[in-house]
Amino acid sequence: MRAFILGLDGATFDVFEKWVNAGKLPNFRKLFEESTRSHLITTIPPLTPSAWSSFMTGKNPGKHGVLDFYELDEEMNVKVSYRKARKATTIWKYFSMKGYRVISIHVPFTYPPEPVNGIMISGFLTPSLNSSFIYPPEMRDEFIKNFPDYRFAENTRFSERREDQEAFRDEIFENMKLRMKVVDYMMEKYPWDLFMVTFMGIDHAQHWYWRFYDEDSPYYDPEGAKSLGDTIFKAYSFIDDYLGDLLPRLGEDTYFCIMSDHGFGRFYKQVFVNNWLKERGFIKFKRDVRTLVKRSFYEVGLDTKKISELVFKSGLGKLWAKFSSESKASLASGFGITFKDVDWRRTEAYSFGYFGPVFVNLEGRFPFGSVKREDYERVREKIIEAMLELEDPERGEKIVNKVWRKEEIYHGPFVDKFPDVVVAMDDFAYTSSTFPFPSKRLFATPFTYKSGEHRMNGVFVFKGPGVKRNYFIERPSIMDITPTLMQLFRIPIPQDMDGRVLKEIFE
Repeated sequence: MRAFILGLDGATFDVFEKWVNAGKLPNFRKLFEESTRSHLITTIPPLTPSAWSSFMTGKNPGKHGVLDFYELDEEMNVKVSYRKARKATTIWKYFSMKGYRVISIHVPFTYPPEPVNGIMISGFLTPSLNSSFIYPPEMRDEFIKNFPDYRFAENTRFSERREDQEAFRDEIFENMKLRMKVVDYMMEKYPWDLFMVTFMGIDHAQHWYWRFYDEDSPYYDPEGAKSLGDTIFKAYSFIDDYLGDLLPRLGEDTYFCIMSDHGFGRFYKQVFVNNWLKERGFIKFKRDVRTLVKRSFYEVGLDTKKISELVFKSGLGKLWAKFSSESKASLASGFGITFKDVDWRRTEAYSFGYFGPVFVNLEGRFPFGSVKREDYERVREKIIEAMLELEDPERGEKIVNKVWRKEEIYHGPFVDKFPDVVVAMDDFAYTSSTFPFPSKRLFATPFTYKSGEHRMNGVFVFKGPGVKRNYFIERPSIMDITPTLMQLFRIPIPQDMDGRVLKEIFE
């Protein structure tokens, strides 16, 4: 018995099912006829680190500890959340402990790779080939010899210049080709029982080329659509062609699963939630000279976001991309307003995270906590009520359609470190920022030029011996895949797993 998982980061039926039905993706269409499929419900919010971690562990973020790309240390410095931030056993370890051979290639949030009974090549957020990207480490020379041009992300950057847009598109497809070559090499040379590879191409195409695909996008570019409007379709078509080659090689006896960590839709704007909190008195700044000077820069428009825009427009985006997130944050703190400029003893709440969640500055929870425990719920309720009134003045609409208290969606030993208020702004069509105060504005277009953003509904497709054909099941969770595979391989499922075995997909 073997199982192969094809991870398609960002894939969504909302985008590509119409092409399947129209016969434009024939291999997907054939696969659907032979398999069970469904929208796959992901973590809240729909973020890559938490979603892939919940897939790998079968647990909600409160049990594995990962929620976002970045976290804050005790001194409120921004740090990347690498794989070691995850505090739960993964599917790779469960299979390895039972003697099964695993191969994992480019699955997000696996850097640095963990020891497995097999091979692991880490994925998204891996710095470079100069890092410890592969397990076992003695395979490093062999890998680099065979794939000297391998990379973990695009070397170019999307910008407003057409030549950069075309170059970034080309590199998306080049990276997908490289990943396929690695899969072929590993499949042919090394034995395996569980094999997984993840492609980021669909995710990146939808993030940056949505403006050429969706005529209702606020960033729609009709001129660019003439040459770039088919980029998203081509990303799905690239995988469709690959399925035509891969599936016959796997054979009918191999369980085959396609999954994505989230779906996609149009993007509107960034919302700098900390500015909103400041306007409503939840955040107070220090009154020292350094902070006052920084705030004066912001008043004349010299802020972190403006400088970042100038860097990208000047063509220095490639150089900026080479800086680590910690280095960027350090440079930004020199002239930008950061958490170090906040007067924490007078501050009740702050926001940190990709989709703008809010932390109550609780006494005892933080060294600088100012909100007493008896006032916690009052402060949180005040934030929730105010957030529900948040309006985008340009659209003339309230944008917050859902707010959660953290205990409503997370449970486990790590919930205490999570934000107290989690928010969906127009179903996650609005994001926030890693930098706490990028601008004095509340709403802005991103300097990354994204026009597509994550949604809750990913993709689940499953075929193999005894699996129902052309069958649609109701909304499985991303946490259900690991226990379902463990059951097939007769691996005991821990009682504290939140995912369930999808028994209904079998005859």
